[in-house]
Amino acid sequence: MTRSVPPAPLPAPPVIPAPALGGAFGLPDLRIVPLAEIVPHEQADPRRVARLSRRIAADNLLKNPVIVTPIPGSSRYMVMDGANRTAALGQVGARDVLAQIVHYDQPGVQLTTWHHLITGLPPNALLEAIAALPGLALAAGTPQEARAALAARQAVAYLVHPPHDDRAVAVYLLTAPQCDARTETGLLLEIVDLYKGKPETAIHRVGSDDIAEYLDHYDDISALIVFPPYQPSEILELARDGLRVPTGITRHIIPARALRVNVPLDVLRDPHTSLAEKNAWWHDHVKGKLADNEIRFYQESTYLFDE
Repeated sequence: MTRSVPPAPLPAPPVIPAPALGGAFGLPDLRIVPLAEIVPHEQADPRRVARLSRRIAADNLLKNPVIVTPIPGSSRYMVMDGANRTAALGQVGARDVLAQIVHYDQPGVQLTTWHHLITGLPPNALLEAIAALPGLALAAGTPQEARAALAARQAVAYLVHPPHDDRAVAVYLLTAPQCDARTETGLLLEIVDLYKGKPETAIHRVGSDDIAEYLDHYDDISALIVFPPYQPSEILELARDGLRVPTGITRHIIPARALRVNVPLDVLRDPHTSLAEKNAWWHDHVKGKLADNEIRFYQESTYLFDE
């Protein structure tokens, strides 16, 4: 630890007025909480987890906090962003985690959906594998029809087939009869399992369903799969019941997200120091950072090239 642990617990970190950060938001609500109380709402990506666990262990640091929200009627928290980080921390022996606590009713917090651009598999092979899944039907359609069906939750997802073998781009609606959120999630897991974790494939999270935007930037495109828009109440209920959506499809927009907190892994592993003492240390650590003018707020949209 870079600063001494105070002998007695201190109150929760105060909200620092915006002028102290030079921005429109107060200091994020950051707390050290037990890893056992963190519940993912989506599956982890084994390859990303392995890469993250190696990096965290090598750096002996948690660089970025896990973003969580309280689960109503529970002492647990649902991971909004950081499922892979949470799994990686478990692999490196962390008992606790530094989490940024966020609520869905906070201004600017949004839940949207990523699309999966899959590369590395023959396009026809992936399409045929999806068509063979029981309980799922494929029907050709237009982009407009697919978007409308997904928005109305009349489709489980839709697939954009890349141009190949002198064939043009094609769109296929993936539908299932009498599909509630649980059944829908189960079918989505089966779809993603067809390409997740295979050594020859890669999943790229993208925001547009126009596959033409990606043809110049990615080789060997297999398909673009567009997923349904989840509501916060749906994923909270799924997480509370121990169910998870596929890896990398939910996207949370978090204003004033904390980055580069750089918490020593030894702090999070330490089984002898209480949570109250660890949070008191964190409070003291943040006060020191503020005193040294080391905390900055940037409101501009940002691209990071070292993630």
